[in-house]
Amino acid sequence: LSEEDTVHGVIEAIEQHLGSDHTSKKLTLCGHSFGSCQLTWMLQSPLRNRIGSLILIDPVSILLSEPDVMINFLYTRSESEPNETDSNSWIGKAIRFLHESKIYLVASSELFIEHYLRRNFAWYNSELWLADIPHDVKVLVCLAEHDEIVNSPKVEREILEHIDQSKANPSSPSVVEMIFWKGVGHAHCISDPEKWFEIRDAMDQMASS
Repeated sequence: LSEEDTVHGVIEAIEQHLGSDHTSKKLTLCGHSFGSCQLTWMLQSPLRNRIGSLILIDPVSILLSEPDVMINFLYTRSESEPNETDSNSWIGKAIRFLHESKIYLVASSELFIEHYLRRNFAWYNSELWLADIPHDVKVLVCLAEHDEIVNSPKVEREILEHIDQSKANPSSPSVVEMIFWKGVGHAHCISDPEKWFEIRDAMDQMASS
């Protein structure tokens, strides 16, 4: 579906189940991996006024204009920023190779995904700039240390810099929190229920603050 059709369908579903009060902030939207691009579309749509919080898991939308995501997903499988951890051991490299092969076989080489990303994807309209998120929207970003697609160290620095800038400007505070999962790769959280509870606890803490 196009961006316009996707946004229209989401708004239609929300209004059918929750009503059409656009001044009511009731929504927590969650996006994993490519789903973080759809959340960017929602923030640029009339739905923006109803969004109360965002959960971004392994987000590809942050720093999407950097080459890392497209290169790692469509072309090569190499760490953008090697780090001195057990991921550089032969066991770590073997595990990473298996994960990269899974991503390639299941996702990046799939015919329709290939067609969409290479012919119909407008990255410039899908990149999420943290500074553009409304200040009354709470944001939780979850990163995997050894993400095979996202350059997690670079995204982490971007988030920390945004948090520092927000603290230095009390007149327009922004609530952005981050979870950094050590020793795991892209989509590892899907099969690990403990991380679901970690996300829930972080969101509860943000809501109470």
